[in-house]
Amino acid sequence: MPQTETHTDQLSWRNAVGFACLLAFMYDVFYMGSNVILPVGTIGIERADMLAMLLGACLALIVFVENRKLRSVSTDVTANAVAGIVMAVAYAATVLFSNNTPLLLATDAVIGVGLAVGLTGWASRLASASPRLAADEVFLATGVAAALCFGTLCLPEGVARFVPIALPLVSFVLMVPARSAAVPTDMQEREDFSATMSTRIGAGIFFYGVSAGLMETFRANPDGPAAPLFAATAVILLLFCWAVLQSIWSDKPAERDAFGGMYRIALLVIMTGFLFQPVMTQSGVPGDTLVLAGFLGLCSCFVALFLATATVSGLDAPVLIARCFMAVFGGELAGIVIGNMFNTQNGTAITPYVAMATAGLFALIAYLFLFTDRSFGEMAVVVDDLDYADEARRRIIERSGLSARESEVFVLALRGHTNERIAQELYLAKSTVDTHLRRIYGKCGVHSRQELIDLAESEEQSLRTTTSR
Repeated sequence: MPQTETHTDQLSWRNAVGFACLLAFMYDVFYMGSNVILPVGTIGIERADMLAMLLGACLALIVFVENRKLRSVSTDVTANAVAGIVMAVAYAATVLFSNNTPLLLATDAVIGVGLAVGLTGWASRLASASPRLAADEVFLATGVAAALCFGTLCLPEGVARFVPIALPLVSFVLMVPARSAAVPTDMQEREDFSATMSTRIGAGIFFYGVSAGLMETFRANPDGPAAPLFAATAVILLLFCWAVLQSIWSDKPAERDAFGGMYRIALLVIMTGFLFQPVMTQSGVPGDTLVLAGFLGLCSCFVALFLATATVSGLDAPVLIARCFMAVFGGELAGIVIGNMFNTQNGTAITPYVAMATAGLFALIAYLFLFTDRSFGEMAVVVDDLDYADEARRRIIERSGLSARESEVFVLALRGHTNERIAQELYLAKSTVDTHLRRIYGKCGVHSRQELIDLAESEEQSLRTTTSR
C-alpha cells in the first residue's frame, strides 16, 4: 500500500533548532578549532583534521547513496541517536587527546561519518514540510547555528571547548518528536532522478567546494586557529539568513520571487570577499571571512532547493541531500589538498595572492557550471510557483471551513488522485472518501471534481494577479 505524502502547514521550531544544533556542531569542528598539521616527510599537511572529517563524511555518503539497504538509516531514530552519541564521544576524545595526532585524525573521521548520518536524517524530516516551510526552517537553522557559534566564541576557552559535546546530543533529542519523514511513493521515479542529478549541477557544487577548501587553507596559520575571525563570519552569515528570511516572508510584489534569487545574495557576498580581499586584509573583517560566510549561506541555499525538488516531485530527499553534500565535501577536500600544494612553495610573497586568485577562478567556474544550467533555474523557481498553489488551497480551506480530514481529502483530490487512491493513502473506506468529497463540494459551492479544480486554479490566478500589481 503506498504511503501518503503529507506536508505540515506550520513551522516547526523543534526542527529548526535541532537542525541548527547539528550545523553549529559542524561549523565548530570545521572552523573553530586549531589548525592540525600532519607531518609527512619534510612537509606538513595543514587542516589534516578537516581532511579526515571530510573523508569520513564522503565515504559514508557514498555508501548511503549506493547501498539501498542502508538508506533506511536516514529515517531510523535509533541510528541517528547512536550517531549523535558517537559524535559527542568522538569530539570529547579530540579534546582529551589533542596531542596524539593519529588518534585525533581517527576520531575526526568518525565525526565525519556521524555528520553524514545526521545530515541525511534531518533531510528526511525537513522534507516532510511544504517547500516554503522547509526553506524557512533551513535558513532559521543556519542563522541559529551562526548565533550559537558566535555565543560559543564569547565564552571562556575552557568552557567553549566542551560546549560542542552537547550540540549533537541536543540535535538528536529534538529529532525524536520531530515530524515523521516523508516517504516517496514511486521508487522507480526516485531512483531515476537521484541517479541523474544534472552533472553540471554536481560539478558546479563541487567547484564551489574547491574554492572554499582553498580559502580555508589560505587563512589557516600553522599551530593557529583553523579559521581566524570566524566570529565575523558567523555575524555575516546570521545577517545573510535574516535577509533571506525577510525576502521569503515579504508580501511585497517585487520580492515574491525572493526564493529564486536567494543564491544570488550568497554569490554577491562571496564575490565581494574575493574582490576586496587586498583592501580588507588589514581590517577587522578581511575578505576571506565574507567568502566563507557566503559559502555557508550558499550551502543552505542548496539544501533548501534540493529539499524543494524532492518534496514537489516525491523523490528521496536524503539521497538528493547526500549527493549535494558529497559534491560539497568532495570539493572542499580537493581544495584543501590544492591549498597544501601551494603551501609547499615555502610561503613565497606571491603564494597568498595565487591561492586567492585560484579560489576566485574556481568560484567563477562553479558559477558557469551551476547558474547556466536550466534544471537548476527550474529548481530555483519551483518553490515560488508552488507557494501560490499552497496559498490558494489554504485560503479555500479556511474560507469553506473544511475539517482536518476534509482538508487532506481536498488536497489529494486537487492532485488528481482517484477516490480509490485517496482511500488507500489515508487508510479510509472508499465510501468514507465519497462522503467527504460530497461535503467538500457543498462547502465550496461546486458540484464536481473538475469544478473544484477550476476553483483552486481561479484562486491561484487571483493570487498571481494581486501580487504582480
